[in-house]
Amino acid sequence: MIITSVADDQHPLDPLTSQDTALLASGTQIRVGAFPSMSDDALLDAAATGGLAEISTALVSFGPVTAIGDGVDGAPGTFEVAVTEDTSDPSSTLIGEEISLLINPDGGAEFLIARFAGKTFQGDTDTALPSLTSLHLAEARIIVGNRYGENRFSTSTSPPSGSFATWISGFPSITDPSLRLATADADGDGRPNFLEYATAGDPTSGADFPICQLTSDELGDCWVRFSKTPGIGTILYQVVTNEDLGSSWMPLEGSATPDPDPPTSGPDWMRIRVPAPLSEKGFFQLKLLDTSAP
Repeated sequence: MIITSVADDQHPLDPLTSQDTALLASGTQIRVGAFPSMSDDALLDAAATGGLAEISTALVSFGPVTAIGDGVDGAPGTFEVAVTEDTSDPSSTLIGEEISLLINPDGGAEFLIARFAGKTFQGDTDTALPSLTSLHLAEARIIVGNRYGENRFSTSTSPPSGSFATWISGFPSITDPSLRLATADADGDGRPNFLEYATAGDPTSGADFPICQLTSDELGDCWVRFSKTPGIGTILYQVVTNEDLGSSWMPLEGSATPDPDPPTSGPDWMRIRVPAPLSEKGFFQLKLLDTSAP
């Protein structure tokens, strides 16, 4: 099995970073394997409650531990590895399970979990030749970690919230089952529960902070700032823009980065620069995409 994060024309993936945007150093551990019988939600819950220790225990490894820098002359933030293991035993717990990665900076508490949709471990063929699988990290869905647009991933500490279902159960004052749905607005503030979950809001309070703001810096540059719940990699955050509300919403060019001057503690505050020259008018919206699988 060959797995790479090296960018190419079809996979314009940025080098991997830690939560503070530093490139992952050579030696950062990469473990290939599977999480048998665990859904994406179950992985999020395990990460939130038990952190890296529980996740490491749940992973059934395939092949030896590899590392950032392998196959790319030690370059930080990237890797290209080949791993193999005998899977001729039909009782192997790996057979039929989704191929996954666990990336963990050496000695650190941060980690990233990625899964390759539709890519499963197969038993060795009758010819005794091992099957060859080639995967690119850009094609994986991130379960735990931070996503900054389509092409930037980072490790993160354990997420403060697990799955949406577990998160909403932490608000027992919401007693009506219909108000506990992801699309419901339990506190009537105009923000659906899933938006509250994704942006570190409170579904029982209509007085939450603004989750998307227009700001400027000392140089006069204009930025769109938004909040996100740290560590939940299944949610893709995208700022879209529209000049007159009469045309299609288009993604704002560029990548979001951590805000150096966050207005509140708790959530991760991100910002993305509005490209110059500025239009006379414009509208911005925070768009969320749930990429998790059942």
